[in-house]
Amino acid sequence: MKIVYILNNGTESEKNNFIKKHLFAVPEIKILNDFLPAISALGKFEQVIVNNDSKISNICTALTEFKPKFILVDFKNEYSLNEPVAEIWNVSDYKIANKQQKVLIASTNLGKINIYTEIFNELNLPVTSLAEIKVDQSVEETGTNEVENAVLKAQAYHKITGLPVLANDSGLIIDKFKPEDQPGVMVRRFGGTELSDEQMLQIYIDKLNAVGGESEGHYNVGLALVNNNGQLFTREFKPYRYFINKPSNVIKKGIPLASICYDKDSGLYESEMTIKQRNAYEKAEMLKQKEFIKEVFLK
Repeated sequence: MKIVYILNNGTESEKNNFIKKHLFAVPEIKILNDFLPAISALGKFEQVIVNNDSKISNICTALTEFKPKFILVDFKNEYSLNEPVAEIWNVSDYKIANKQQKVLIASTNLGKINIYTEIFNELNLPVTSLAEIKVDQSVEETGTNEVENAVLKAQAYHKITGLPVLANDSGLIIDKFKPEDQPGVMVRRFGGTELSDEQMLQIYIDKLNAVGGESEGHYNVGLALVNNNGQLFTREFKPYRYFINKPSNVIKKGIPLASICYDKDSGLYESEMTIKQRNAYEKAEMLKQKEFIKEVFLK
């Protein structure tokens, strides 16, 4: 993961002393007085210091193709996480007095990212994603249940990025399926191989056909949160679902089963819902997740 430190609002003395105290010993780091050379420097160095008072958004836009983790070093405490950066270090007397950090949603699944981003937006908590800061490392999910897998991801990505993290893992129980046919944590890996969205959808439709075409069920959702201090918190949730064998025409990438999950009250498939409608569909369970996130990150 590449890192760009943006030193802003400080005197030359403040910036130089801060670099010597906190960043000088970082291996493979390049110090630049303008952000334009960073475009070529990021191809060679993992970490770059941009010692410049240009507009933050201009720097981030110029370097966005590298998708680095941007850390803004602010000597006058003038900035907030509304800026396109993952962290802000507020500096006083050359010391890091405070770190403001976005929460990392540790998922590559766009559906999950959208769902949790909506919750964080409602709580006015800034977030980032693996794709946004180009974290390419994958975490092997060797846990025996959803919570264990979520913990593995949360702790690994906190170690990699230094950010607070939300990680989710979910398994599925469909009431009418035989015990040996229950997806559990292998929702996308029926038969031992990773399934495409299309393959996954067809397998579940076939299995629903075998049990009469419909079934109630629920997800087992394991949620693991790591806060700014590295403390781990876990909880499990069981949102209800009703599955039918006639899919919606709307199939969302990454969450194909949403197109066979039907809500009798609204007459909508989950895949047809807006994020707000979808979160409302889970009602009590989604509210519990929101309260858990609030409890950990807004203490």
